[in-house]
Amino acid sequence: EEKKAHERQFSMLLDNEQRLVYLGNDRNDESEPILKVIKQRSKRCHHAIIVWLGAIIFFILVTLTSHFSVLSFPTVLSDAEVPSDQFSETRARAAVQSILDLGPRVTGTPKNEIQTPELLVSFLSQITPRDDILLEIDVQGNVTGVIPPYFQPYRITSFQQISNVIVRVSPKSNNDSRRNALLVSGHYDSVPYSQGAGDDMSAIAIMLEMIRTLCHWDSSKFNSAIIFNLNGAEEMGLFGSYAFVTQHPWAPTVRAFVNMEGMGSGGRALLFQTSSNNYWLPQAWAASVVYPFGTSLAQDVFKSGLIPSDTDYRIYRDFGFIPGLDFAFVSEGWVYHTRLDRQDHVTEGCLQAQGENLLSFFSKLNENKNLVDLPSSQGPAVFYDFLGSSMAIYTENAAFWLSGFVFTISAIILVLHLLDPIRRYTRREIYFYFIFVAIAFGFLLLGIFVGISLPLLIGFILSKIRPFSWFSHPLFSVALYGFWSLLSIVASQWAHSAVMKRKFPEISSESLSQHTFWASHVIWLILYVIATVARMSGAFYAFFWCLLPVGCVSLGTWMLDILYKKRKMLPKIISRRIKSTKTSHGSHWWVTLPLGNLFPTLIMMEGIITFLGTIIPITGRLPTLPGDVVIAALVAVLFQLEILLFSPLIYRIGHYAKTTGILGFACVLVVVMAIFLPPFSSGKPLRLESTHVWFPQSQNAYISVRFLSNPQYKPAIENVTGIISLGCSS
Repeated sequence: EEKKAHERQFSMLLDNEQRLVYLGNDRNDESEPILKVIKQRSKRCHHAIIVWLGAIIFFILVTLTSHFSVLSFPTVLSDAEVPSDQFSETRARAAVQSILDLGPRVTGTPKNEIQTPELLVSFLSQITPRDDILLEIDVQGNVTGVIPPYFQPYRITSFQQISNVIVRVSPKSNNDSRRNALLVSGHYDSVPYSQGAGDDMSAIAIMLEMIRTLCHWDSSKFNSAIIFNLNGAEEMGLFGSYAFVTQHPWAPTVRAFVNMEGMGSGGRALLFQTSSNNYWLPQAWAASVVYPFGTSLAQDVFKSGLIPSDTDYRIYRDFGFIPGLDFAFVSEGWVYHTRLDRQDHVTEGCLQAQGENLLSFFSKLNENKNLVDLPSSQGPAVFYDFLGSSMAIYTENAAFWLSGFVFTISAIILVLHLLDPIRRYTRREIYFYFIFVAIAFGFLLLGIFVGISLPLLIGFILSKIRPFSWFSHPLFSVALYGFWSLLSIVASQWAHSAVMKRKFPEISSESLSQHTFWASHVIWLILYVIATVARMSGAFYAFFWCLLPVGCVSLGTWMLDILYKKRKMLPKIISRRIKSTKTSHGSHWWVTLPLGNLFPTLIMMEGIITFLGTIIPITGRLPTLPGDVVIAALVAVLFQLEILLFSPLIYRIGHYAKTTGILGFACVLVVVMAIFLPPFSSGKPLRLESTHVWFPQSQNAYISVRFLSNPQYKPAIENVTGIISLGCSS
């Protein structure tokens, strides 16, 4: 009776396999079952701790690898160390320093329309090209024009007396090259309250150094000319690019263009827009550049209107009908359009990387004698870089067929996986197998729903108590809202395990893990179908998640089956290990599943870091945007997608109560930190845009102030507005 009491007392702590150990124990030592239970629980507890530490280390290493892979820049050498026919960031920065010293350069002011063009022409006039290179400089001044209703219906925009500095570099002996040109564009004007070092004097610096470098190239490297539009009217409405493309005599000779913008102050220049029917252009970029960085997913985001900006790319594409590439420096977006946008905030090495990329790209294009002969009907491009080291690119049609290939491979793997239970199980057991997968699918959807809803609720509450607590700390937003998403997934799997083991006591954690794996795979397939049918360029993320994890796990299972059949031919120690792994119901998943998830996690983590690093600063300049709710939603969705195919491993860890308790404590801790963490800093300030308008005839004035629409900041805004009013009246 005492032995039976021991068995009842500890039966809930044991798996089916462990119960057999105690039921088969016919010794009279009553303490032995208790000691064995304690040892089993201690072993599983240590195992769980090791697994969670391993998971944390895995994600930290992946995050650091993804983060630093796009922060690797070439070494910046001194002027004397770089030959005259190679790009030098040191020379590029020195070329624009005198312009930056002028301060803000607003369209229509003498600094922008007179002094800056004079400084640019003075610098360009000092360049001495080779005897076989022709350098032409043209100041397109006092330009007047009208832009038809385009940006907004029934709105006509006019401009007058703006200036552009246009430069063309070509071989003297090749007249055809001047009818077959590549355009590089950037703007030197700025907003009224910024020097504009990142937006967009960095592009001007690159262009000036490129001009100087190209003037020292051999003319045999040129099959087409290269035109530089240093335009002086972008911030007020893209006037400079429109003036060039509609009125300058060199504009009809342009066959392709590269536009450079600044949404931040450095980092790698992100390729985020390409022309729809000119696949050859981004293909040439991907094949030639040294420091690739870009993703077609950014193109989807930009088209969605989430980013409140536009670039000269739109003018060249829609009014000049020219294929092109659009780049932007997106790092440190907090300084965008502020007084902090100075040259000392521009990342060291970023100009060197983009300059070398452009020169390599130009060399690649000049392998063709005529850019007009290049194909122009291959459809939009899908592109993405691999940790800043190389870039994959293929057409949208190829991506569509690639999705069909993934579906076929997934179907084959699924059928082969199901052949084993079909051979071993009865029809009723097969029926229950599919029911179990469907139940796992339902609990996964429940976890995803709660994992998104809960961070949204936390974000809404924090927006009323302590808004924008994550603004100065982008990675803190991942902890603040990501922990709640992880908690929901663990809790949903805890509920799944409890329900299944209550209804089906014989089911093992390994079986639940496998059911959840196939359910999560189905979710990714559904997402892939939706993204592909919608022609979303970012569908390539789903491609990796659909193919690699299931392929790696299936390959591990089949290899283990083969080795198990041949184990007698292997050394005894290896044979024993193979038999142990085979009989432990998929213990190889500890290796194969993380291995299959490694590459997709690296690619997606790079995208998450870039995306949040771009979006979070943007929320600070959108007064009507509920920033806390938006960031909570974005982090929650991205986090759910990131850990979806890691979730099957949670069943193999167990200790749901302890895990949920620790995660719950971490969630409360980060919320408390968010309440006391200062949201803004001197380098990442709260934005306040104040415009003072004075009417000389009536001697009247008014002040317009834009700021984050949150009651907590109202006293500070009223104080600043009072100071501005006092200054204006005096």
